[in-house]
Amino acid sequence: MLMVARLGLRPTATSSAESQPISIPRSRDEGALLAARLTNSKQHLCIYTDGSSIPGKGVGGAALSRTPAGTIIMRQYLGPTGEHLSVEGEIMGLILAMKIVQMVPDLSRVITVLCDCQEAILEVTNLSPKHAFLVERFREAVRVASNLKQIHLVWVPGHDRLELNESVDKEAKRAAGGDCRTSIISNGFTISLASPWNLNDNIRGRSV
Repeated sequence: MLMVARLGLRPTATSSAESQPISIPRSRDEGALLAARLTNSKQHLCIYTDGSSIPGKGVGGAALSRTPAGTIIMRQYLGPTGEHLSVEGEIMGLILAMKIVQMVPDLSRVITVLCDCQEAILEVTNLSPKHAFLVERFREAVRVASNLKQIHLVWVPGHDRLELNESVDKEAKRAAGGDCRTSIISNGFTISLASPWNLNDNIRGRSV
């Protein structure tokens, strides 16, 4: 059985149901208010994700979260724009969110993943996804996150002056330009690590 199905992830159009596994607000204003409320909630550990496609360069995804250990930023380059679609970068951002989950030892709070691409959110919960290879990578990351108790996927409007959403947008652009680093920022210091895994050779040419 699919892990997302076991977690009970099903699309729900709602503007305020913070307990729903998937929240897709009806308007940009409602989405911005929900995102702000979740980000400021002590019951939620929020991870912002984004994907980017730069013509002539490439496609990549990123995830960013302010955790008790510091701010964690993960980036992954997928490949050239001729071989990948922008939505694949968005799905990659969701995969990286699950990699951040694996880096946080104590997850007493609900994991809330905020993404500005409804297509990507619906794709990872689709029983017959168009981008099956990447979606399976997301589901695999969910399966191995043994400390994950509850996940909440939320659509957040892009370019709506939400600080962390704007920040992860910049990181996704860096990923699309070839940046595959993971950065941990704590107490004024930044630690940079290599890509969490070698995906480039495996993903290349698999877009549909």
